[in-house]
Amino acid sequence: MKPTLEEFLDWRIDILGWAPVVKMVMSQLDIAALRAGQPRDPFTQHLYNGCSWKTLRRTKKLSKAAVTPKKRDRELSRLAALLRSAGTDLGDLVTPAPKPWNTIPIGSQVVVFVGEQVFQCKRTKAAKIAISRHDKQALGVFIRFLNSLGLGLQAVIPEDPPPTTIRKATAEVNRHLKSPHVGAVFSLGSPLVNPYTAAIAPLALDDQNAADSPAKFRFSSRVTPPDHFLCDNRWQHGQPVGISVRHQQGVIAERDTEDTVKRRVNQGITDGFRDAGLLVLDNRNKKLLGFCAGHGGLATEACVCALNRTVYLARRLAWNDPILGTGRTLEIVHVEGDFPHDLQDLGAYIGAYCDLLTFKDSHVKMDDECDNDEDSELSDEDDQDGEN
Repeated sequence: MKPTLEEFLDWRIDILGWAPVVKMVMSQLDIAALRAGQPRDPFTQHLYNGCSWKTLRRTKKLSKAAVTPKKRDRELSRLAALLRSAGTDLGDLVTPAPKPWNTIPIGSQVVVFVGEQVFQCKRTKAAKIAISRHDKQALGVFIRFLNSLGLGLQAVIPEDPPPTTIRKATAEVNRHLKSPHVGAVFSLGSPLVNPYTAAIAPLALDDQNAADSPAKFRFSSRVTPPDHFLCDNRWQHGQPVGISVRHQQGVIAERDTEDTVKRRVNQGITDGFRDAGLLVLDNRNKKLLGFCAGHGGLATEACVCALNRTVYLARRLAWNDPILGTGRTLEIVHVEGDFPHDLQDLGAYIGAYCDLLTFKDSHVKMDDECDNDEDSELSDEDDQDGEN
């Protein structure tokens, strides 16, 4: 079986080092930019949000000994995404998509269930059901991610009214999983606004030794049944809310409550807000199953952005997790960013559900991206790399 693009780049870096491989990527981007009739830097940033030409020059200077595994995963994912988005033809060497998406037949349908909420119309004061702004943005990011895989996957968004019970939602999910045209089923949104998230969770995270998820949402009120698979009802007044894990009392990824957000916005504070969510992938069967669910819409969007961390997620799915085994991964997402600005997939890294996945706003860099890069001088060789 052919390797994925990420595995191919990883192998070439082990043999040649970072500089030759990144230089090859840069030359392919130059060709694609010329073909598109655009300057290379805006073209590159369009292909992968926030990845400038200067970022690639820094990547080219990396040494194998100095790169941490986490940074290696992030850089490999970015290089593969750039080559894939630029339309580079490596079909004779690699499979077109990363794991686990490479198991989905080309041209398959990806069913996407999006959460809906009740809003009050300002003009008529009537209650209406609609998709929230952040969930709508998360859907857009998800569709762009599918398009970047180069598999011709078709996002199908069912227009049927949301089911009234989790049992009905489960039956709908199973119906799509049995369809020969469907390659994956996903749900976007909190289990409170999207019953399909609550339906997919037991299917993807079933455990014979427990009747609930290893990580659960803890809300600021008992809004769910006490035996809900994905929601923790141990909250008491005054305690933090967020994501809790099995056999622990507190939360390990805290989010700000709605009252806190409203109070701080009214005080003119527009940054430092926190959100938390869960990203789940199940690749044990022929059909890929998963959900991106945030306490709030910002974390839902962050979960979708995390799908770009293809190298890490492939490794997590292959790892024999002591709770989930192989073929499944559960990641906790923590967002620390401005409100209500859009989330950018920059400076993010991933960890297991006991080692948080953290996103920060686009203008904040993670520690491992700040190593001597802000004021570093580019060499003459770097300045000559494919000037437009």
